[in-house]
Amino acid sequence: GAEAALERLAKLVAEGLDELPETV
Repeated sequence: GAEAALERLAKLVAEGLDELPETV
């Protein structure tokens, strides 16, 4: 459902933000 998709997207975004400080 839409909720599952939003949770998945939020998780991907959170993981991406965690990786940003390492690349910068």
